[in-house]
Amino acid sequence: MSEMTAKKVIILGFGPGFEEYPRDYEGEIWGLNMAAVYCDRLDRLFMADRIEEKTSIRDGFYKIGDKKIPIDLEKYKQIIINRDIPFVSCHPYPEIPKYEAYPLKEIVESFGSDYFANCIAYMIAYAIYKEVKEIEIWGVKQGLLTEYVFHKGSVEFWLGIAVGRNIDIKIVGDSHLLRTSTWELYGYKQKYRNIIKS
Repeated sequence: MSEMTAKKVIILGFGPGFEEYPRDYEGEIWGLNMAAVYCDRLDRLFMADRIEEKTSIRDGFYKIGDKKIPIDLEKYKQIIINRDIPFVSCHPYPEIPKYEAYPLKEIVESFGSDYFANCIAYMIAYAIYKEVKEIEIWGVKQGLLTEYVFHKGSVEFWLGIAVGRNIDIKIVGDSHLLRTSTWELYGYKQKYRNIIKS
C-alpha cells in the first residue's frame, strides 16, 4: 500500500473546469479512469471498473480536442507504470508495481455503509478513511440525468460523512453537488444568498 502523508486532496472528475485545477496544490491530486493521460500532475489514480471496460480502451483511442490518440489496455497500463503513481483499483493489477487494492472491507466496516455508485464516491470514502482534513472537488458536475439519478446521492452521502468528521469540503466550478436541482431552498423558493440579503 502506498503511504499517504498529505492531509489535503483534490479529487478530479472530467466535468466542466477540471482542467483548471491548481498544479501547485499543497496536497495530493487524485484522478480517475483516464486521468493518467489527461492530467499533467497526478499523485494517485483510481479506477473502479476494469481498465479494459473503459470506453477509450474499448474504442482504441482517447481524444484531446479533436485529436484521436491510439490507446489499448497494455499501453495504458504502461502509462500508469511510467508515471510511477499509486494505482488504487477494485480489480487486481499485480503487474502494475504501485497497484493497491481498494480497501473496501476496511472502509465498509469503518463507516457502516457500502453505498458506492461511482468512482468519485470511492475516492471520497478513501480520503475520509485516510483521515484527510480537506477535500476539494474539481470537475464533478453530477447534473446530467444519469449522474443525477444514479450517482449524485452516493457522492453526496460520502461528502456528508466527511462534513460530519469535520473535513473541510470545497466544491469548485460548475457542480450540482450539495445543491437542489434549482439551487433554491425548499419552501423559500430562493437561493440562500438571496434570502440572507433580504
